[in-house]
Amino acid sequence: MQRCLEIYKELEDCGISALLDDRDERAGVKFKDAELIGIPVIVTLGKKTLKENKVEIKSRKQNKEVFLIDRENVKNKITQLLEAV
Repeated sequence: MQRCLEIYKELEDCGISALLDDRDERAGVKFKDAELIGIPVIVTLGKKTLKENKVEIKSRKQNKEVFLIDRENVKNKITQLLEAV
């Protein structure tokens, strides 16, 4: 959760509106709700990716392409994806 909060704060600090879904729900429920709300970019952190210092980013507008990004490049990649929208 600490890494989630770090990414959330980093995005908010640079002016990117972010939603942190910390509900006690299955991942599928959270992804479905994000789609219904219209979230353009979804950032997912998991045990496996965190061990590799990676973050999964999925863009709804870019053919729902999934990117596996180094943790320190998250802000730049999300900015790039949002500018393409």
